[in-house]
Amino acid sequence: TLWNERIYVANTPIGPGSPDELRGDPTSSGATDDARITASWPATAKRPSKKCKRADYRERNRQACRGRAASSLWKGSYARQTGTTVTGRVTNKPTKAVIPGAPVVLNATPIRGGGAPVQLATTANENGRYRFTLPRDRGSHNITIGYLARQNDARPAAGATARQLVRATLTLRVNRRTVRSGRSVRFTAAL
Repeated sequence: TLWNERIYVANTPIGPGSPDELRGDPTSSGATDDARITASWPATAKRPSKKCKRADYRERNRQACRGRAASSLWKGSYARQTGTTVTGRVTNKPTKAVIPGAPVVLNATPIRGGGAPVQLATTANENGRYRFTLPRDRGSHNITIGYLARQNDARPAAGATARQLVRATLTLRVNRRTVRSGRSVRFTAAL
């Protein structure tokens, strides 16, 4: 029998807004619910061409010489030889200070025949940066990445999204270079 005890019931997944008694201790120094998390595929970044060192080329090709920042959208094919890496940073929103040691979780939901769901977890380094590598054989996924501020949290205090679009590679071969009337042509393909 309990006397004079307060009982907390979690009717929804525990997270920001739940009582601290249910959420547990902070997961890291500087842990806060008012956080910001970013996510991008560094492989999508594009460096300017070496020709941009010339002033006349830069003048004619301003857009191309600016390069392209890393994006949260990755497009590739099953023919790639390595896994794809998504990176980001966890910071305190008001002060913009990094949150070292922040636990970060990744959930990838398959789309367009992307295979099985993926769940990964990691911890941010001393600069608040994290990194996930998805296996090479994974297909297209919608990805959500979240930062957990307290030990028992099931809902993230901050979240980010990314998308991975993977295409199949098709190779088509023909057995003849020239065609004459009455002769057959054989096509072979690899998907």
